[in-house]
Amino acid sequence: MAASILTKVLGACGVVLAAAWAAGCASDHNVSPWPTGIRWTDVVSPADLDEHLARVRAEIASAAMTVDVERRGKFPDGQPLVLFGLSATDALGRPVHAVRVVTRYGIVLAVGPGDAPERGRVARTRLVDSLASGGGWSSGTDLNSDGLPDVVLGADDGTYEIWGVHPQGSSPYPMQGAVAPTTAMDVNEDGLPDPAGMLHIAGPDPIGPRLMEVTVFDGGEYRVDAPSLRQWHARQAAQASEPPREDDAGAPAPSTTDVLRAALERAWHRLRSGEPAKRVLDEVDAAAQKRAPLEPGVAQAWVMWRGKLRDLFPVTDKATAP
Repeated sequence: MAASILTKVLGACGVVLAAAWAAGCASDHNVSPWPTGIRWTDVVSPADLDEHLARVRAEIASAAMTVDVERRGKFPDGQPLVLFGLSATDALGRPVHAVRVVTRYGIVLAVGPGDAPERGRVARTRLVDSLASGGGWSSGTDLNSDGLPDVVLGADDGTYEIWGVHPQGSSPYPMQGAVAPTTAMDVNEDGLPDPAGMLHIAGPDPIGPRLMEVTVFDGGEYRVDAPSLRQWHARQAAQASEPPREDDAGAPAPSTTDVLRAALERAWHRLRSGEPAKRVLDEVDAAAQKRAPLEPGVAQAWVMWRGKLRDLFPVTDKATAP
């Protein structure tokens, strides 16, 4: 139906523009591309939400999909939208998912089932109904206070992305994080979800630090360097435990993994708060050097973690964090 509407629009415009061009060739007077008395609404087929909903319902029936979520919402100007979260089973018996968002202009978001992801991207075709445990921060509502309803699309690996929906289209918000988010928290206490995900390294990890990458919506994208987020990281760094010391009287001797874990976790928050990378990373290296030589498995994990921090926070000539 969207194609038929476009055809009508182009066809009508072609007739009108042809007439205007002919008139322009025959006269030196100013000529409008729209002849007197012709309005845009006279040549464009009226938008019809029910007509587009009928197309989606026909697709659902044809593909034997189940409607897991059907939710109606509104844009700030009162225009309606309808959100569908769908599921089905493919020919091999595997679950597949799809999402459709419909406005009076057409189907403005359509992913799945069976979409082939772009190279380097994960296929996110499952509707994440809510980002909050027990409900709240729901798809179809404004999740970042930009005035538009948002939809959360998830993948089988637990990661997700957030799409902004316009009356005539949709697109994902850019996310700066080093990892795709898997959860959400409210670090700046504005009542809105801040996407978050845990960093990991490949292979065994006896150190196991909890390095949480958080992004905050700022300037149309989710950023790792928003001022409110840097302040949060600074507070976390101040509250983080210092690496256990060998000479604490009466305290049990800390293990090497305890020392390295604490050093990495505190360094992560300091780096994300904007502290100079060279100073922070030098202190991290000093904590490891005091425990040298590291056991083989611990040493391998340490090299991986140290490399990840080096890649994310390269030391420049000015020795500043990115």
